This record gives sequence, structure tokens and C-alpha cells, in this order.
Amino acid sequence: MKRPAVIFFALFVSVDFAHAARHRVVEIVGTTVFIDQASIAVRKLDGGLRTAILNDSSMFLKDDSPTLFKYIHTGDPVVIHATR
Repeated sequence: MKRPAVIFFALFVSVDFAHAARHRVVEIVGTTVFIDQASIAVRKLDGGLRTAILNDSSMFLKDDSPTLFKYIHTGDPVVIHATR
């Protein structure tokens, strides 16, 4: 019996709330609960919900290789590195 592969996406998202917020990096680990062209919402491991804003400089990686936005779906485990 084959085990389904667990896919981890590393999303590098520039959250542009106030670019001058000292570029503090935030890591969000969890499962996607909503995603569209503008944002991604993640249910964190502690049960909390965080949303990151996507922009033109957002990068998407799968297994350390670049991937396309269209390959990220609700329910996927993710690690997001974002700046405030």
C-alpha cells in the first residue's frame, strides 16, 4: 500500500502592513484554510488563525524548489516566512 506524500510548502510572503516595521520576520506554521490571489489564511499548530497578504514579490517553494501559486491548495501543510 502506498503512503500519500506529505507536501510542505515554504511561502516567502512580504506582508506590506507598514514596510518600515523594522522588517521583522514572522514564521507561520500550520495548514492552509483559505487561499486566493491576495492572501493565505493558515490554521496554526496551536489552533490560532493567521492571514498573510500576498504580493508581486511572494515566492512559493516546494521541497526547496520554486513552484507556482496554483499548486498550493486548502489543506496543505505550510511554513510561511513573512515580514511585518
